[in-house]
Amino acid sequence: MNPKFDDYMKLKKQYDTEYQIVENSKMITGTVYTPKILANQMVFLAIKNHLKMNHPHLETSFMDYFHAYFSGGEMNVSSNVAKKFIEVIETLRIIDLSCGTGLLLLAYIEYIIELISMTDENSFDCLGKILKDRFYAIDINPMAIDVFKNLIGELIKATGLNVEYNNAYVGNSLIDEFPIELSSFDLILGNPPYIGEKGHLEWFSPIKKTEFGRRYYEGKMDYFYFFIYKGYEYLKNDGTLCYLTSNYFFTADGANRLRNFMRNEFHISSVIDYGNESVFETKKLHAALYTMQKKEINTSILFNMSMEPIREMKYDSIFDDNMTIHFVEEPIIADIIEKMKTGSDFRLIDHYNVNQGIVTGADRGTDGGIFVYTSDEVKQLPDSFHEHLKPFFKNRSIKHYFHENSTPYHVAYLDMEHVSKEILQALEPFKEKLSRRREVIREVRKWHMLTWPRKPIIFESEKIVVPQRAKSNYFAYSATSFYASADIYYISNKSNMNLSLKALTLVLNSKAYYLWLKFNGKKKGSLIELYATPLKNMPIPSFSPEQYLLLEELSLELFGTVRPSDDRIDHIKKKADDCVMDAFKLSESEKIYIQSID
Repeated sequence: MNPKFDDYMKLKKQYDTEYQIVENSKMITGTVYTPKILANQMVFLAIKNHLKMNHPHLETSFMDYFHAYFSGGEMNVSSNVAKKFIEVIETLRIIDLSCGTGLLLLAYIEYIIELISMTDENSFDCLGKILKDRFYAIDINPMAIDVFKNLIGELIKATGLNVEYNNAYVGNSLIDEFPIELSSFDLILGNPPYIGEKGHLEWFSPIKKTEFGRRYYEGKMDYFYFFIYKGYEYLKNDGTLCYLTSNYFFTADGANRLRNFMRNEFHISSVIDYGNESVFETKKLHAALYTMQKKEINTSILFNMSMEPIREMKYDSIFDDNMTIHFVEEPIIADIIEKMKTGSDFRLIDHYNVNQGIVTGADRGTDGGIFVYTSDEVKQLPDSFHEHLKPFFKNRSIKHYFHENSTPYHVAYLDMEHVSKEILQALEPFKEKLSRRREVIREVRKWHMLTWPRKPIIFESEKIVVPQRAKSNYFAYSATSFYASADIYYISNKSNMNLSLKALTLVLNSKAYYLWLKFNGKKKGSLIELYATPLKNMPIPSFSPEQYLLLEELSLELFGTVRPSDDRIDHIKKKADDCVMDAFKLSESEKIYIQSID
């Protein structure tokens, strides 16, 4: 940037993280300031999408001329080219509904200044018009807005413009009123706060009381979802919203309404999914950057982190049958997933039960066990407790095919209304805590009982146990007592099936299902989330009689009285993998690809 902007750049550098604005303030909750490179990427994608919709003849030129600048390089364009883009940009109205110190909006203004410096006139008059009538900011933190105004003031001083900036507002953009028209903005940028409802009712409660909140609220949602809906209300029909948020809403259970809204009303036109890459210095957050528009679209474009388009997908194809969102980078993966969908006989839930483990409501306290005890703590319990104790396994006990046979933990399986005085006396120190559980308040459970104990047959009978979150598709066969918490699921027989639970364990541990769950299930960073919904909807292929017989023979050997050697287990796994891939009718190239996945 021109040396006369040095004072502006020095001031901006003082406020490049949230901690320098709101240190130790509760306003910091959920706030993650946007790194410069990501701010540039957002401006790039927002303008590109606007051009694609409204000035398609300029889109290719924009990509060619300005990619280097937005990637952190320099801009090198002719005066005429720069003028063309200034003519378009100076007509656009832009807003950030949770601007903080305005880093996104400032990245936009800095781009305009760079464009102006490329022209022969080098006049900032167009910038004055933008700042006066087309450039808006809202944030709940007055300190942040003051900093933003100061930064804009330094920019105005550097340009020599005679203009006042009066379009920055303090308030909650979700519920407060401002002198701003709805459906009046061409561009909306945002990196809204990341806040879950649990533990943050003070943020959600005021919104839920409004008509806006009642229209869009759903259980287990994140606070930033509201900013997507509010952005929709502020956006023109031919406008573009560009947000940087967590990518968890692609598959989260608490985003069903939001995804339906995206399917039918507010369309994702382009996306950069950062996956496991860390994009923030201060928080570990799995992020995505995306543009959205009201206009219906046929395709959505997936970009890499260098902002190069790598795949254009049919818009309907990014939503699976369960209305979760998946951006699959490689066509071969999309083809395999489609074959698994169409080549299935049934879904898992059609013939098998999927149950969640125990919810105690209070496993342990700061000084020891409440319902869950170590082996040493068990020795201190009264005798009447012991008949209710069950071995209690952690999810780390589960791996491919097998689970650990012993555990140092025990759970007091208290599912009866009347228990001995000894048990009541042992739990008395925790009565106040246990009585605050929702089910106890509603008189569904007595204060001394587990919140949701489940039926003992789930834990005692033949089943497959699955950790809720794991690095791989861990499905372990179990024929022994296996009690565990709600972060473990239990698969059991619901009807007479040709495929036994032992054989099903081989199938679900195959590499084909690792790919299915990795690219078509729920994800949390590098982990696969094996929640009830993706488990229930796993496709089971149409096995031939010979394939059924082979799987049964392999499973009988694997789960026989003597555990096979590691080499033999590898052989069994390979045969089962091949059987599953053949059942789904995968091509040789697709089989090779699956086998190459780590």
